[in-house]
Amino acid sequence: MLHMLHAVSPVLLAVPALCVFTGAFVFLALHEWRLDQLRWRNLTVHNCQRYLVARGWTYVGSYLVAAKLDKGPYRVLVDSITSNPATLGSVQAVIEPYTIDRRQPVILVPGAIEPGVVEAMLSRHVIVMCYKQLGEFDSILEKHAKSLNDFRLFEQRLLTTALDPPTPSKLLPRTKAVPRVEAPAPDDGLIGETANVQCFFRDRGTDTLLIAFNDSWRFGPAARVQPRALMDSLDFSILDFVTREPNWFPANDMASLIPLVLERLDGRFPRRLTFGFSQGGYGALKFSHALGATASLAFSPQYSIDQRLVEPGRFASHFRSHLNVGMALAPGDCTCAAYVFYDPYDPQDRRHVGLISNVIDITEIRMPFAGHATGQIFATPAKLQRLVTAALDQDLDALIRAAAEARHSNPGRSYLMALELAQTKPALALHIADTHGDKWSIAQQPHLCYRLAISGKADAALRWMERLVAAHPENHEINGCAALVALEAKRVDQAAHFAERACTLSPSDARWHHAKARARKLQFDMPT
Repeated sequence: MLHMLHAVSPVLLAVPALCVFTGAFVFLALHEWRLDQLRWRNLTVHNCQRYLVARGWTYVGSYLVAAKLDKGPYRVLVDSITSNPATLGSVQAVIEPYTIDRRQPVILVPGAIEPGVVEAMLSRHVIVMCYKQLGEFDSILEKHAKSLNDFRLFEQRLLTTALDPPTPSKLLPRTKAVPRVEAPAPDDGLIGETANVQCFFRDRGTDTLLIAFNDSWRFGPAARVQPRALMDSLDFSILDFVTREPNWFPANDMASLIPLVLERLDGRFPRRLTFGFSQGGYGALKFSHALGATASLAFSPQYSIDQRLVEPGRFASHFRSHLNVGMALAPGDCTCAAYVFYDPYDPQDRRHVGLISNVIDITEIRMPFAGHATGQIFATPAKLQRLVTAALDQDLDALIRAAAEARHSNPGRSYLMALELAQTKPALALHIADTHGDKWSIAQQPHLCYRLAISGKADAALRWMERLVAAHPENHEINGCAALVALEAKRVDQAAHFAERACTLSPSDARWHHAKARARKLQFDMPT
């Protein structure tokens, strides 16, 4: 009996070890599955906060940890992103309320992060990192604090150092042929041109001069074709500054052209109005004093496109150091009555207008749900005539009434309103979409559907996307967005089908391959 017991004792001892090993393996597998399915939100947040507080950070609220004194001015936002993967839009939505102070946000997300989000936010001095990076948290912040401090020193030096006056660029010979797509009118004269900017003058013998600056969407000869019919409907003399490319009217080129313009005007036109949208809005403010303007109308202007002075945005790619350094708006650039139209719900335009108001005395006219293209709302002769007349008369009440009427007649207003409400009031956004969605483009509808999906209306958004896919089966953007919406709605099989279709239609688009991989992983993890 003892011999038999001695023989089986290794087996008896191995059974508990095997049970322990199996139990540990099962526990780890269940833990990983639970982390992926439910993201372990509460436990992860709890551990994250304990980690930071144990290392000297100050616990402020349920989701905020303030910077400790010996570190940079950071504000850590815990458990802020609910979308998986975290998108650039979701990160921007989280940091928006916290950019008003000087503490830099650090976003900790529970799941994956879309490609390019970390790099894009680092250029705005915002750190985005996963919970799993907490072990290297201090080293990441130390490295970031150094780069942030270097930027602050550069910014201070740039703002306090006196800039040399611009050197006039070389004027091109007047005999040089200027390419045009239409024959000029008899009074349409080329005053001068440089390598980057041209200037045209249409004298109609009036006492009012409208000085127009082109936007970055239309440049070169094409910049004067579409607006020309609109400008010709106004009974004003017109001075056109037209860039050959999106370059924000380089100071050296304008230093050559403005003396020629003033010589040609010869003190005429007691009433002068500068006018422009986006790039043109910047030019309308920047050169209004130099051109003797009595009023200025600027639509969605920029303070600067130098991303060392402003957060990188939609126009940062047009910055050229040899053309645009030192060209941020300054107090002496605009001394007339300046009216700035912008959409307060457009974060980039709102930030630029805030910077402009710090250096120039402007009258802000808000255009909610107009988007960046505020100038396009007034692109009819009657609306533009009314606006220019009110600005020249400095009649603020008339300007506000004209802006309100144009805003409510804007066909894109309903889409932008639904897009803004999608995260805060998704039910109301869905109601607006049901009422006006058939008027929106096939690019706008998927964008709103995804916003609704990540805000709790995934099933309704998926039904909408199914109709879009049926109507446009060969559109990879619609199929890909349908896959993302289906993932939010927990329809894994549909998501895999849509993602496969999007990858087939656009094999080089990494977004759809990422969605396809997510769908396959969820299919694999689903219990049978």
